[in-house]
Amino acid sequence: MKNNLQKVVKNESNDYICVSFCFSMTEEKRKLLTDLEFRVRQVMFMCDTLKEENIRLKSDLQVIQQQLVEKTEQLNQLKT
Repeated sequence: MKNNLQKVVKNESNDYICVSFCFSMTEEKRKLLTDLEFRVRQVMFMCDTLKEENIRLKSDLQVIQQQLVEKTEQLNQLKT
C-alpha cells in the first residue's frame, strides 16, 4: 500500500514549501505502528493519572504539615 504524505516546511526566508513523501507500509509495519500508538496512549494516560495523584499527594502533604504545626504549637503550650 502506497501512501503519500505531505509536510509543510518553513525555511529561513519564511517561505512555505510543501514536500511530498511516498512510502510503502507492510502489514507488519502497520501492526507495529498500531502497537506503538496504543503504547503511546497508555503512557499518556499513565502520565495524566500520575499528575492527578501528585496533586492529591501534595494536598495531603499540606494538610499533614499544617497538622504538625498545630500539634507542635500545642506541645509548646503544654510545656510552658
